[in-house]
Amino acid sequence: MATIPYSFISGTVNGFTFYVVNGRQLVRSKTSINHQRFFSDPAFAPQRQYSEWLKIASPMASAIYRQLPPQKGLQQRITGTIMRWLKQGVAPAVAYERLQSIYLNNNGEQISTLPLSNKEKEFASFHSVTTAE
Repeated sequence: MATIPYSFISGTVNGFTFYVVNGRQLVRSKTSINHQRFFSDPAFAPQRQYSEWLKIASPMASAIYRQLPPQKGLQQRITGTIMRWLKQGVAPAVAYERLQSIYLNNNGEQISTLPLSNKEKEFASFHSVTTAE
């Protein structure tokens, strides 16, 4: 990716795509992937499925996160948890109920902070075993 130091242009010219990111003019070679190919090519089926899960999980995670005090990385972890459940075949309504039971009580008040990941649980159990000896 090259940076262009002069005036800003946007679009594709002679196989190069010009665009602006954070005030910097960038250029890259034109990609062969377009909207029609993404939605019709079987090679992109996993990406389309992931996109559908993310489209469901993100608003659900946001709704829960807005009811909690801000915690760094919490919304992303909630979204990842929902997506894992969706991949396992859990219905979106059931996933949302699970989230509410983990993070909120019936009145919508916080009952839990950031839950431990499996690695954190393993570390905690290992740490408690090693310190108990």
